[in-house]
Amino acid sequence: ATSGNVAFTGDLAINTDKFTVNATSGNTAIAGDVSLPDSKKAIFGAGSDLTIEHDGSNSYINDTGTGALVLRSSQTQIQAPTGELAGVFNQNSSVQLYYDNVEKFATTSTGVSVTGNGYFSGRISSNTTETTGIITIESNTQAIDIFRNGSNALFDAIRFRNGDNTATNASIGYNANQLRLNGTISTVITTGGTSALTIDSSQNSTFAGTISTVGASTFNL
Repeated sequence: ATSGNVAFTGDLAINTDKFTVNATSGNTAIAGDVSLPDSKKAIFGAGSDLTIEHDGSNSYINDTGTGALVLRSSQTQIQAPTGELAGVFNQNSSVQLYYDNVEKFATTSTGVSVTGNGYFSGRISSNTTETTGIITIESNTQAIDIFRNGSNALFDAIRFRNGDNTATNASIGYNANQLRLNGTISTVITTGGTSALTIDSSQNSTFAGTISTVGASTFNL
């Protein structure tokens, strides 16, 4: 047994270099694992700014110093113990979030991509003025745009168009205190699944039932 300090003027090697301390650099090399009991910490920084520990139930990385906790990698992955992905962060590229190892949300060069349903407890807002729509619901053959644009004939509108954006089939809009219904061929108003009023592209109107009026009315027949 030795009491007091022990000083070495050269390198210290224990058990054939399994544990080595370099006398010049102060670097320590360990050939095996470093094991700490539960609730014992690996401590970094002059003020114990960063600690890593396991308390027997949970594991903690605590950064209590100034500045940020920075993770740097060309690709950072967060995985479950089974290897299932929870999140992937790519350098100069996308971020993917997963549910049960299935990608559900990803950032893209133009915005975000969501796989599955989206539920929002608040409003969806946009300040864009693009005429192609601020909210678009699209399939391979059909699309619905909801947009607001002062330069368009329909200031506020819901537009129904081909999925390839080649033609607008119909729209519902509001402008100058007017509700405007527009069909490229005709506009049809139905009740109970039956056409009640049809207006063709020449502004001719066809009523399926009886026309009743209150007050003075003028008809061009």
